[in-house]
Amino acid sequence: MLQQSHLISADCKQTSAGLEYDGRLSVSSAGTVCERWDQLPVGVEVVNDDMFPHDGSVSAASNYCRNPTNDTTGPFCYDSQGQKRYCDIKFCSSGESRMVLLNMAEVTQIHI
Repeated sequence: MLQQSHLISADCKQTSAGLEYDGRLSVSSAGTVCERWDQLPVGVEVVNDDMFPHDGSVSAASNYCRNPTNDTTGPFCYDSQGQKRYCDIKFCSSGESRMVLLNMAEVTQIHI
C-alpha cells in the first residue's frame, strides 16, 4: 500500500503556451535566474494565487517558470530588474513519462 504519495509533472510542456507546465525550471533561456513570483520588483504586473492553479499559490510557484497570464509565447519568469524572460521548456514526447508518482519508499513512472 502506497502512503504519502504525490503526483508531479515531468519537466516538459504539452502545449505551446505551457499553461499546464508545473516543473521546476527556474532559469530563463538566456540563462538568467528567475525571481520569486511573490517577490517581484515594483512595477511588474500584479500576480495572485488564482493565477497559479497547479501550484496553489504565488508563494508555492517559487521562482519557477510559469505562464500565469496565458502568454502565447509560453512559460516565462521575471529577472531581478523586472524584465520578462521566456524559458526554454521542451515538449513532452508521446512516449515520455509525464507524471511521476512519488512515494517515500519508491518512485514509479506512469507512461501516458
